[in-house]
Amino acid sequence: MDKEEEKEEMNFLNTISVYLSGPITYANPEWRTEFSEQLERIGQEYSVKVQVYIPLEAEEDSPELIIKRDLEAIQRSDLVVAKVWTTTYGTPMEMFYAYAILKKPVLTFCPLRTPSPWIIGHSTKIYKTEKGFFRFWASYLKNLKESLIREKKEN
Repeated sequence: MDKEEEKEEMNFLNTISVYLSGPITYANPEWRTEFSEQLERIGQEYSVKVQVYIPLEAEEDSPELIIKRDLEAIQRSDLVVAKVWTTTYGTPMEMFYAYAILKKPVLTFCPLRTPSPWIIGHSTKIYKTEKGFFRFWASYLKNLKESLIREKKEN
């Protein structure tokens, strides 16, 4: 790590890792980049480094490799952010794994009028609008920052 990277790292109070779950097949891949950039940008406002894992499928990857890689990434993540706007199989499975098995928070943006019970039952919180989701994300990071500052003062 060079001096500039060290300086940048010191400007952050903490790092939070996020697994970004959502449709891959038949979806515009740019949504993932735009969504993760917004998560990271809001993190910077609150001095929290947000590391987003974006699952990708390569045509040569076997289903077993894709599943193994994604489940390992969920294990390493602090929480899962799920964006669900269409019927999908993988997203609810990732949500189930994170929420029911690993007991991790799952924050869901789902504009569907009647989401699947699997979406509802495996979400810590569901937001119907992207604006509402990002408003909560900012509040979540603000509270995290304040908590970290209090912790540093106490030590």
